[in-house]
Amino acid sequence: MDENKIIEQLKSAKSTIVSLLENVDENYIFDGKDIKRLRKILGEIRLMEQKARFQVETFETAII
Repeated sequence: MDENKIIEQLKSAKSTIVSLLENVDENYIFDGKDIKRLRKILGEIRLMEQKARFQVETFETAII
């Protein structure tokens, strides 16, 4: 799987988590642990996205 596909999947996952945090279902009550866990996952996804972007940029620079 190439880095661009990975970046797109990470963006999709990030979007899903942000949507969960913004649009909490009224029937489901998030407790502090749930929100903390989702924010941690979001942070990890952002870090993976940055690493993938860096690898793409490094690879493109190496080609030039």
